[in-house]
Amino acid sequence: MNDSPYFVSRADVGKRFAEELFNLRYENTAVLALSPGGVIIGIEIAKRLHSITGLLLLKHVHVPGDTPYGMIDDHGGFTIDGSISIAEAKEFKSEYRNSIEQGKMEAVHKLHAIGNDGYLQPKYFNGRNVIIVNDISMTGTSFQAALDFLKPASLESVVLVAAVAKEQSADVMHHLGDKVLIAHKTDKDFPSGHYFANDEIPESRALERMMSQVILQW
Repeated sequence: MNDSPYFVSRADVGKRFAEELFNLRYENTAVLALSPGGVIIGIEIAKRLHSITGLLLLKHVHVPGDTPYGMIDDHGGFTIDGSISIAEAKEFKSEYRNSIEQGKMEAVHKLHAIGNDGYLQPKYFNGRNVIIVNDISMTGTSFQAALDFLKPASLESVVLVAAVAKEQSADVMHHLGDKVLIAHKTDKDFPSGHYFANDEIPESRALERMMSQVILQW
C-alpha cells in the first residue's frame, strides 16, 4: 500500500484493497461496510471478489460534555467506546443513565431515518469470510460493534480493512481480526478531505442501489 495519506478517492483505495484480497475471490466472502464512505471502498472489493455486501448503520452515543460513551447499531446493539476504561464506563452509566438511554433512542431513530429497511441480519454471514470495511477509523469501536452484531453468526474468518486508521484503532483491529489491511496509519485528527482528493459520498439511497448492482453484475 502507498504510505501517502493522500488518495485519489475511496473507490481507488477499494481497488487496491481488492487486489490484496484477491486470493479470497472463490472463498465465499461477504463485505460489511461500517460507514457510507466504507461502502464505496467495500463495493470495489465486492466487485472483484464476487461478494455479497451490506451496510451496518452505526451512530455514536455521548454523555454530557460530548464525551463518547459507545456506539449503537440500527438493530439496537450497543458497544462501549474503546477510548474509555471499564471503570469510566461504569461511572458514566451510574451518573448519566437517563441521558445515555435517551441518547440511544434518539440515535436509533436517526439511523432508521437514513433508509436502511432492517434487512441486514447476522445469519447472512454464516460460514463466510467476512471483510469488514471502514474509510476512517478513530478508535476501532466500529469494528468491535460490527463483531458484536455478528456474534450470532459462525464466521470462517474476519478481515478488517480501513483506508485511514489512528494508532489506537490499528491496535484494536490487529487484536480483533484474522487479517488487517490499513492504507494509512496516523496520530492526527485531520478531516476526511485531507486524505481523499475526491471526498464526495453519495446519499444513502444511491449507496443502497450501488450495493444491489454489485450482485446483479455477477
